[in-house]
Amino acid sequence: MSVRKTLVTLIYMACCILMYFLHEGGITIAGINFMYYYLMALIGVVFVFGCFLVNPDVDRLLMTGRYVLILASPYLFSMFYSMLIWILTLTPFRVMLRGFFQPSYQILAICMAAAAVYLFGEKGVYYQLAGLFAGYLLIFAQLIASGGGVGNFIREYIQLIVTRGSVLGPMMESIEDMAYAHGMGFFILFLVFTWKENQYNLLFLIPALMFFMSGYKRSALLGWVLAFAFFVMCRVVPKGIRKAAVILGGMFLAIGGIIYIWLLAKGLVDLIFEKIGVDSMGRSEIYNAMRPYYEFTPVYLGKGLGYVNYSIGAGLINVGNEMRGDIHNDLLRQYIELGMVGYFIWLALFCVWRLKELMKRADVQLGLFALMSFAYAFGCYATENMYYRFNTTLAFGAVLLSYAVQREKKAKE
Repeated sequence: MSVRKTLVTLIYMACCILMYFLHEGGITIAGINFMYYYLMALIGVVFVFGCFLVNPDVDRLLMTGRYVLILASPYLFSMFYSMLIWILTLTPFRVMLRGFFQPSYQILAICMAAAAVYLFGEKGVYYQLAGLFAGYLLIFAQLIASGGGVGNFIREYIQLIVTRGSVLGPMMESIEDMAYAHGMGFFILFLVFTWKENQYNLLFLIPALMFFMSGYKRSALLGWVLAFAFFVMCRVVPKGIRKAAVILGGMFLAIGGIIYIWLLAKGLVDLIFEKIGVDSMGRSEIYNAMRPYYEFTPVYLGKGLGYVNYSIGAGLINVGNEMRGDIHNDLLRQYIELGMVGYFIWLALFCVWRLKELMKRADVQLGLFALMSFAYAFGCYATENMYYRFNTTLAFGAVLLSYAVQREKKAKE
């Protein structure tokens, strides 16, 4: 590797590691708070664009840009559709501001992942994952140095695993609050799915699982189960109709998203939790508290992006004290903010259109992995705040962009 390439790699990786390490705090500009990790990602994207200007690779930029638009399409749609709702409902400026920045940050995350793919090609996912590993280690070191100690850290980690996440020590609670586990789940899904194609996978998989367990998430386990179910559904059919099976899988996922909202609107999710003996950890109370603010009907217009987060954060909607600060259900958030028609279009974009576009540019194998990634995401969306979580979107973008480049290259050989 030349000196120039080494320097470029070091600068990008420094931005990446600091982005993960600086998961708290930010600066306020013109009354708007910008988190440090957003700023580090922005620096990383601007730096890579500068590299393009100095030594342009137009073909790679165009290829990466096409995939960015495909992955970002649901966010872009939500933003523009919400503008119509904001105008029609005379939404307060603070709600609109929050609604504008929520998807904008996720598009930035996808661009940060694309920057890694532009620099490193199909290996971009491994550089991104290495940055996350380094960020984890720095955070662990910080927790241990602040008074926890190595012995206490190990005891808390073992206790977390033994109790399946029900008992958290102060250090493990801090790690869970970072909310990196869901993003790690995407990387693990990629490492397992592509282990035959990529020689690096085992090297990365073992530490990935260890780091994931430090932020144990039940919803991620549900997501993996859904991903595996869709994998089996598509692989049991003959190869000649596998592409159709992948699209059908995306349709099933979208229909499931609609049925889930109906169950929430009717209060049936509470009954399901009770029947299967699942502790909702306050989520049922939140979902019940949100029910007066939407209707399951075709004429329900929606409130526009930013409404849910702003209303709960400002105390305009009382969701109780068991959970902190948000709705813990991204599918319900999307429905409340986009309305029935907007939610249907969002599901179609997320689950079906993107699959078609990805397979058009590469092959069915990419489509299958994308479907598994979407299923994993929906398993988490059903009970978590993940869709607008920066580091999770970054992981989502990294695995799909890198694998898209790999499969497109193979399709052209």
